[in-house]
Amino acid sequence: MAYGLQVTGKDTAGNSFYVVDTTTTSTTYLAPVTGGIHDGSTDNRNVQTGTENSGAGTIGWSAGKLAFARPIDTEDDLQFNQNRTSRYNCHYSICEAISGLSSNVNGSSYGLKVFNAANVPIVIFDSRKTDSGVEILAAYEKAAFSGGYQVYTSVNLVWDGSSSQTATEFKNTYVTVVGSSYYYEDPVEVVINGFYFDHANRKIYYRGYNMGYGVTAIPNVAAILVGEFNE
Repeated sequence: MAYGLQVTGKDTAGNSFYVVDTTTTSTTYLAPVTGGIHDGSTDNRNVQTGTENSGAGTIGWSAGKLAFARPIDTEDDLQFNQNRTSRYNCHYSICEAISGLSSNVNGSSYGLKVFNAANVPIVIFDSRKTDSGVEILAAYEKAAFSGGYQVYTSVNLVWDGSSSQTATEFKNTYVTVVGSSYYYEDPVEVVINGFYFDHANRKIYYRGYNMGYGVTAIPNVAAILVGEFNE
C-alpha cells in the first residue's frame, strides 16, 4: 500500500484479520445488521426454531444481504430451503454492505468515515454504523465439495477449528446458506448446500445428497463462506 488507510482487527483469540483498505476500488466493509454472539457466559445469538418436516419461519433475509447460519449447539444439521426457511433449530446473522446502512448505532457526533479509491469513491467503512464484525475464515467456490450423506471425511471438510479455536469461538462460527435447498417426502430426501457441525471437535462438513432408493452425492451449487462473528 503506497498511501491510504489499512485497518486490521483482532478476533476473540487475538488473531489479526482484515477490516478495510482504502487502496481497493470495489470492496466494502460487511456489517452484521442482526445477529449476536456467545461470549462464554452470555448468549445473545439469534435463534430460529424449526421442525424436521414443516421447517420454520424465514429469518429476515432479503436481496442485497448475506445470510450466515449454524445449528444450535445441541443439534448437528443445518439445512435451508429456497424460501429462506430453516429445517432445524439454528442461529443466524444477516450482513449488509456498510454503504447501505443509514442508522448510526454508535452515535452521530464522532467517528471515522472511509472512502475507497474508485473513480467515484464510495463509503467502505463508517465507524458510526456498526459495533460488530465478521472475520471470513475460509471461502470456497462452487463444486469445491463432492457431498454425500455420510460426509465426515477430508473431502467435505469445510472448516477445522480443532487446533485454532476455543469452544466459544466455534460457537460464533457460521457458514453462508446461499443456494441451500431441501426436499422431504418419505422415502425421498434431497439436501443441497447443507452442513453438518461437529461441535465437540469444532469441525464443519458439507452435505449434499439425493436419497430415496439409493444415495446420490450432490456437490455444493454455490460458493461457501465461513465466518466468525465478534463484537
